[in-house]
Amino acid sequence: MPLKIQDLETGYHQGKFKHTLHRNINLETYPGDIILLAGPNGVGKSVFLKTLMGILPAFKGTISCNNINLQTSSPKNRRNLISLMLATPPQIELMSPLEIVLTAIPKTHFFQSFSMEEKEKAKRELEFCGVRHLTNAVFSHLSDGEKQKIMLARCLFQKTEIVLLDEPTAFLDYPSKIDFWTRIQERARENKTIFIVCTHDLHIAQNHVNKVWLMNNNDFKIFEDPKTFDISFVLS
Repeated sequence: MPLKIQDLETGYHQGKFKHTLHRNINLETYPGDIILLAGPNGVGKSVFLKTLMGILPAFKGTISCNNINLQTSSPKNRRNLISLMLATPPQIELMSPLEIVLTAIPKTHFFQSFSMEEKEKAKRELEFCGVRHLTNAVFSHLSDGEKQKIMLARCLFQKTEIVLLDEPTAFLDYPSKIDFWTRIQERARENKTIFIVCTHDLHIAQNHVNKVWLMNNNDFKIFEDPKTFDISFVLS
């Protein structure tokens, strides 16, 4: 099983104060899983994703991928196993989408250049996400929706076993939202990639995932069959 979470406790520090959000989270995922992470605003979904990624420390418990402890493994090992797309596109000046996608490859020295093969792979991911025509554009001049597609291409280019997506469709129009889920399903099927997607587009997402994890205040429920998940549960 690529991802196993045992007795996880999540939260954040505010000055000297420790705020615990969820306790005793126990989860498992398998190759090709597409998981909807649902819940109301402010419940701690982003904190949960950042904890899985290692941006925030877990207060308790273990997070492992292919029996590798993500909390104690090196940054390089984590980067090979798990990637994250944040909810808000980054503010990046004077870089093209191609250059941003290529930053998923860690540089060994400042003046390192990328090979033609690496650039072609990056362009293929931009094409897969529907933005290859923006390859050499100025990232900061693009719309938020276009930026989201480029950051998705960067995550996919990283070729990790697990991809965490925080509100990836927030700035997309309806046809682009449907297109997003179609592409995610294709990648999960072909590469056995695991996607954990946090979104408020529940009515769309529910038809494209095979599991739902629901976070409410101090509660974490698992729906192995998305059809048993009622959107009203988010408000309960």
